Amino acid sequence: MRTIHHVIDIDTEPATLWSAITERDRLAAWWSTGVETGPAAVGELVHWTFAGDFHPTMKITALERLSS
Repeated sequence: MRTIHHVIDIDTEPATLWSAITERDRLAAWWSTGVETGPAAVGELVHWTFAGDFHPTMKITALERLSS
């Protein structure tokens, strides 16, 4: 199994970040255009498509909106 750990600093409002990581169209706009997911919910699977043979499926294990 491959593991990727990303740490990034993002200079934006919490609401903007929340939508960028929980809405399919927003996710597709900044990381990979091939993304399939249902509504953001614990247990939901997110399927990604990248070049080559790397097509990970990620599972949402926690979802906590941070206040600004």
